[in-house]
This record gives sequence, structure tokens and C-alpha cells, in this order.
Amino acid sequence: MAKEKLNYPDLPQWMQDFKLSPQEWEGEKVYYGLIPTGSIERNDGQLDGVPSNPREWTRDDLDRLMTSIQEDPIMFLARGCIIYPLEGREACIAIGGNMRHNASEELDHQYVPSVIFPMGTDVATLKRVAAKDNGHAGKFDWDKLANEWTDLALGDMGINVWEMADQAQGESSSSSSSSDSPEKGSTTSQRLLLQFGGNKVQMSEAELEGLQSIFDRHVEKTGSSYGFVLKLIGGYFDGDENSEEDSYADSED
Repeated sequence: MAKEKLNYPDLPQWMQDFKLSPQEWEGEKVYYGLIPTGSIERNDGQLDGVPSNPREWTRDDLDRLMTSIQEDPIMFLARGCIIYPLEGREACIAIGGNMRHNASEELDHQYVPSVIFPMGTDVATLKRVAAKDNGHAGKFDWDKLANEWTDLALGDMGINVWEMADQAQGESSSSSSSSDSPEKGSTTSQRLLLQFGGNKVQMSEAELEGLQSIFDRHVEKTGSSYGFVLKLIGGYFDGDENSEEDSYADSED
């Protein structure tokens, strides 16, 4: 008996009955369609080479997204989930839109508007797309970014791991005295926030360059970046007041 010919040879058999629309652009191909909500799984690292979703969100974040979807479902149609079929299973992993999928589950949506990447899409592409798509809603799990996503140039992808201090702290011109305000025509250097977990350290661009220089010397000396942050702060606990890192910190007091 002849094997049934697939309409979409780069998708698994269980997806063949869905009314999908293939689209090609710049040599790439994807499918658009409505996929059962229960057939999509959150990215928990079940696809080799793609770490678990580095983005986390709160109950308030999710509630706001649910309200947004209810108010403007056309927005979800325009920016649906990005999914990839899991081999050997009747399921897909959410490469992008994990939070949108979560919201759909809570809203009891039977189907989720989705962009389906064909089977055979290389893992490096899937990982880059996952990182780029997670640059907005919710907040990053910094431990995951530091340990599982360091092979990607996150800054070049538009994922801002630095924040302007004024924005992060909600400062306004009305709260500043006239003596603290820069004169008209003057220039001020940006103040950046270096974040370790929930702790933020305010730094200027010059200070950041100094820290980068210390890091470069550490790597040149040891051949590895492992333990740099621990070495940076560990001298205080070990009583080593003469380390490069401590000297640099003291010079900025």
C-alpha cells in the first residue's frame, strides 16, 4: 500500500490536517495557522541545544497580558506564538511566546495563532530566535542568561541588559534641585546599572571601561573568566586589600 503523500513534507504527520499557510521570504520558510493550545509546551529545555526560556513573569504581568489579549485579540493574531515540532511527539515547543501561550491557557483558548518553524530548522537559529523574542515582556532570569545564553551576542540582538539609571529609579527633573541640573548646552555621561540578581550598582561608562580592563587582565593572567566576579568581591572577605580588583574599587570611593 502506497504511503500517503504529505502536503507539508517538512512538518510531522499530526500537523497535516491543520489549515496551515506556508510563506517563504529571503530563502526562509515558515507556516502560519491555528494550533491546539494543548499541543504547545512551554520551553523547559526539552529540545537539545535550546536552553529553557530565560524570561520570567509575575502574576501581575500575566494578568495584564490576558487583559491586553481580550481587548485586542487582533494583536495576538499579528504576533502569535513561535513554535517548533518536537520529534516523535504530537507536540510543539514554544520557541517564542511562552507567556502568550500561558495567557491563552488561562483564557481557555482552544487554539493559539502560531508561526510554525519547519522541522530541520537548525538549533542555532532556534536559540537566537528564542533570545530575540524574549527581550520585552516580564523580566530576565539573570542566572539562566549568565549560565546558558552567554554564547549569544545579546546586546547586538537588541536585548538590553543595561538600563539607564534615571529610568530604572524613576527619577524626574522635578525631583532634582536646580544646582544638580546640568547647565544648558552641557553634556553628561550616561550612568548605567550593573545588575547582579536583585542588586544594582550604578556605574559610569568610564567606570565600566575600567572594570572591563580588570576583567581583560584577569582573563589574560588566568586564561579563564571563571570566578571573575567572585574574585572581584572576594578580596574583601579574604582580607586581600592589595588585589587589583580591590584597588580599583577603592579608587572609586
